[in-house]
Parts: sequence; structure tokens; C-alpha cells
Amino acid sequence: MHVQAVYKPWYLNFLLHWTFALELAIWLVAGQFALRDFRARRAIGKEAARAAEP
Repeated sequence: MHVQAVYKPWYLNFLLHWTFALELAIWLVAGQFALRDFRARRAIGKEAARAAEP
């Protein structure tokens, strides 16, 4: 895909392009799923540790 030079600092052409927004949205959704999974595994680990206590 070709990103046209619209903005003066060259990096703004990439940061403000619609494909970057789409990629950022994908990363944010993946991060939410990873965070939810991490928190669930941590909660399960604490429950298992309590069950193992005498």
C-alpha cells in the first residue's frame, strides 16, 4: 500500500493514515483479550493455592 505524503513531518503520514488506525485497533483488542486471560489465570492460581492449604 502506498502512503501519500500529505503532512510535512514524514512520520505523520504513517501515524495519521487509516491503515495505522486499523492496526492500532487490532492491537488494542488483542491486548484486551490478553489482559483478560492473564487476570483470569491469576485468579484461578489464587483459588488453587487456597484449596491446597491445609
